[in-house]
Amino acid sequence: MVNPTKLRFSLKITLLIIIFLFNLSAQAKYGGGTGESNNPYLIYTPEQMNTIGAEPNDWDKHFKLMADIDLSAYIGTSFNIIGHFQESSPGRQRSGVLEAVNQQAFSGIFDGNNHVISNFFYSSSNVNGIGLFRSVSGEYAEIKNLTLLDPNVSGAEGISVGALIGVNSGKIINCYVEGSIVSSAENIGGLVGSNSGTIINCYIEGDKISGSKNVGGLVGSNSGSITTSYSNVSVESITNAGGLVGSNFQVSSSISNCYSTGDVSGEIVGGLVGSNIGNIINCYSTGLVTGDTTGGLVGNNWNWENVHASFWDTQTSGQLISNGGTGKTTPEMKTASTFIPWESDAVWTIEEGVDYPRLWWQYESGVIISDNPFGFGNGSENNPYLIFTAEQMNTIGAEPNEWDKHFKLMADIDLSAYTETDFNIIGHYISGDSFDNKPFSGVFNGNDHTVSNFSYTCSDRNCIGLFGYISEEQAKIRDLGLITSNIDANDGSNIGLLVGYIEEGNIVNCYVDSGSVVGGAKVGGLGVCRRTSFQGE
Repeated sequence: MVNPTKLRFSLKITLLIIIFLFNLSAQAKYGGGTGESNNPYLIYTPEQMNTIGAEPNDWDKHFKLMADIDLSAYIGTSFNIIGHFQESSPGRQRSGVLEAVNQQAFSGIFDGNNHVISNFFYSSSNVNGIGLFRSVSGEYAEIKNLTLLDPNVSGAEGISVGALIGVNSGKIINCYVEGSIVSSAENIGGLVGSNSGTIINCYIEGDKISGSKNVGGLVGSNSGSITTSYSNVSVESITNAGGLVGSNFQVSSSISNCYSTGDVSGEIVGGLVGSNIGNIINCYSTGLVTGDTTGGLVGNNWNWENVHASFWDTQTSGQLISNGGTGKTTPEMKTASTFIPWESDAVWTIEEGVDYPRLWWQYESGVIISDNPFGFGNGSENNPYLIFTAEQMNTIGAEPNEWDKHFKLMADIDLSAYTETDFNIIGHYISGDSFDNKPFSGVFNGNDHTVSNFSYTCSDRNCIGLFGYISEEQAKIRDLGLITSNIDANDGSNIGLLVGYIEEGNIVNCYVDSGSVVGGAKVGGLGVCRRTSFQGE
């Protein structure tokens, strides 16, 4: 007779073994992980990347790229494109965008982890929806932080073709295409063929995008949202060709804070958008526009009222007119005052007289086009003022009403341009009972960056430092390094390279690396304090 207790124990052991083997098998397909948000599948090799497309049951999971990979071993149609795309009838379309019927899209999250996938090649004559991902859809579907280098995608008569995604209704963030060649029939884009989702902070720097209808440098046809993105690639199409988007075809679709610089040719051609019904806000284009029914910014526009504060270069485009937008000469396009309507967005920088506006995340030289003196943020804890330049750092000291706010340093800063008393010291202390005392009482997060070459020379001032006076219990300076800084305050007192006088507050993980301090009394390398906390300096 079988002992029931032993039988139950045996069944438990068997079940555990099955679960273990199942998990081991799932992880063996990739480089580790379980596909959960806190333990994504890890992708290290081309073979593991190719396996994703062969495992539809994993398309709702989380993936993370752990190395740069080269897909050159996969030619023709040998790569397993990720996501199914089936139609109930060939070539079925709705308002210019391929309608997906009975599709199983990729609905998970793929984090490129700032790695590169190179040499993605796919060539087919009769397949719709082509890209590294054929179809991406779902409430949480997201592709992010990924660069495609030298993709070559050809769809012949196919519809909805892009280097990254054929048909997208998910979210694409921080994805880039460099050196691309994409060609097919309709709805062709360097990044995405057909988009009804969201695209943020993406770009293409490529060679050529070509097709017969709805061809754009970044996106072929758009019924979703594209923001803070750009395109620099030549575009050719028989009809509806745009430097950024071929056709922006829904009233609700939007393109905002974007630009394009590539040459565009065909019929119904615009420097930014070929044919437009939707919204275009705070955009510009500079590429040469040639063909029939052309416009510097928009080729054909069904709703002129939907184009706001957008511009094109009349000289480089060869176009004096456009169906929407405002034409400007090249010098005007390189002048900050042209873009005053953009000030409230604070997503653009410009090196006046030298270059066109660029998006803030490109980290180009220049000043931010903004009515916010610090560029980005509102000074709150969750949205601090972001400091990128020496000019912005110096502005803090000129804005005492902001000294109770939050700041975050976004780059190493060199203050060598400020000598003698040029730099605006942050926080003022006159005397113990003076109404003119104004401390810095906010939070300055150095974000592990450095400030170098801070210099200040004076003979009749006290409380001198990068921060002159700090007070209030919540005040904090953290994660900041000072390099090669020098103060000569003669007979002044309360002199420190980082802080002159700290009445209350906290200094956390800050340091000074080389420099000199001269003063008459109460002189310190980092600061002089009354009641404060120094941690890890």
